[in-house]
Amino acid sequence: MEVKVLDALMGSGKTTKLINDVSLLPNDRPVIYIAPLLSECHRFAGTQTDEEGDIVVDDNGQPVYENHHPLACKAFKHPSNKNRRGTKLESLTQAIGMGKNIVSTHSLFRMMNEDITSKIKDKGYTLIVDEVLCVWEKYTINKGNSDTADLDSTDTDKEIASLISSGIIEVDPCGVLHWQWDKFSVVEGTHYEETATLCDTKQLFMANGTVVLWEYPLWVLEAFKEVWIATYMFESSFMAEYFKLHGIKYKIERFGKKPTDYKHLVTVVEDSKLNACGEKPFSLSYSSIVYKKTYNEKLKDNLYNFFRNKTKSKVHERLWTTYSPRKSSISAGRYATSWLNYNAKATNDYKEAKYVAYFVNVYANVMILAMLRSRAALFDQDKFALSEMVQFVWRSAIREEKPIVLYVPSKRMREMFIKWINSED
Repeated sequence: MEVKVLDALMGSGKTTKLINDVSLLPNDRPVIYIAPLLSECHRFAGTQTDEEGDIVVDDNGQPVYENHHPLACKAFKHPSNKNRRGTKLESLTQAIGMGKNIVSTHSLFRMMNEDITSKIKDKGYTLIVDEVLCVWEKYTINKGNSDTADLDSTDTDKEIASLISSGIIEVDPCGVLHWQWDKFSVVEGTHYEETATLCDTKQLFMANGTVVLWEYPLWVLEAFKEVWIATYMFESSFMAEYFKLHGIKYKIERFGKKPTDYKHLVTVVEDSKLNACGEKPFSLSYSSIVYKKTYNEKLKDNLYNFFRNKTKSKVHERLWTTYSPRKSSISAGRYATSWLNYNAKATNDYKEAKYVAYFVNVYANVMILAMLRSRAALFDQDKFALSEMVQFVWRSAIREEKPIVLYVPSKRMREMFIKWINSED
C-alpha cells in the first residue's frame, strides 16, 4: 500500500487537483472516493442533483453527469438502497465486485467487511480520502443514549462494563477486547452483534483501564493498491499518528496558499473584557464548560453582546461553536441555525458568515491520549488544536476570501491562531 498526502490550506484547490489526477488514471484502475458530506461526492463525480440534493437520473435510472466535467466519463456510482437487501452496503458490494468507480461518505465506508476488502484487493482499487478518517473514537453499545454516546466524555459504557465484569468480554494485557463465544454465543440480530464482531476483528481497545475505544481496522486500508489523502496539517491529525503506530509510511505533497495570504481578511477581537473568561490555560476546555460550567453564564452574555451589540450581525452572517452538551444553555436558546460543531469539516453551508465566535479550548480526548501513551506514542496537543480551529474558521466567509471578525476568548487558542496566520509555513 502506497500512501500519498495532498496537504494544502483550504481554498488551494485540493479537490480540483484530485479530479484532474483521477482523470489521468487508466480505465483499469478503479477508484473509491470518500468524503464527509454527500454534496462533496456529487461535486467530485460530477453527478447532477435537483433542488432537494437528490441525483438526477435518465430514463434508464442511470445518473446524469455535468457536461464537460473531467470525471463524467468515469461514471462514478453512488451506493443506494435500491437492491434486494435494501441497503447501501449491498449496493457498495455489488459495485466493487464489478470494478466500478465509486463515491461514498465516510460513514458508509466504515461498514467495510472482509468480503468487500477481498474484492477491493482483487480489483486493484485506489482509495481517495477527502479529509482524514476518524481512526479512534469512544465506543458505545447503546448509541442512542446521548450520555454514553458523547465522544468527549470519559465515562465507561455501562453495558460494556457489565459484559467485562461477567466474563463475556475479556481484556488482554495489551488492552484488546475479546468476545467469549462459549459464554454468549447467540448474538445475531441482537444489539450485541456489532460489539462481538468488532471484538473478533480486534477493533476495540480498553484505554487507561476505563473507556473502550474503537480503532479503524488496518486491513481495510491495506486492501487498496494506493491511498490518497487530501487535507490540511495532516501531521497534526490522529490519522498520521495511526500510520506511525502501524509502521505505514506516507509521502506528503504540500502546495497552495500560505496563512499570511489571508491575514488581511481576519480581524481578531482583542477586547480584554470579552476575553477575560479565557485567560487560564484550561479555561473553556471541555471539562470547564461541560462539567464545571465555569464562565458559562459569562459566555452567554458575551455571545449575545458580540452578535447583537458589537457586530449588529444578521442571522445568516453568524457562525459560532461550543461543546454540544452546553450549546443551548450558552446561547439561551438563540442562534440555533448559526451553531456548528467545533470539529466540523467540509461543509460550505456557512460561507456567508462574517462574524465567528469560537467558544472552545481544544484538547485531544484524554482517553485516546492515554491509549497512545500506552503504545509509547507522543502527540502534539497544540498542533492538533490549531488544525481543528483552522478547519472550523474556514467554514465561514473567509473560504470565499471575504473578511471576517473572529472572537476567540480562549487565550491559548487565540494566540496560536494569531501566530499561525502570521506565518509563511
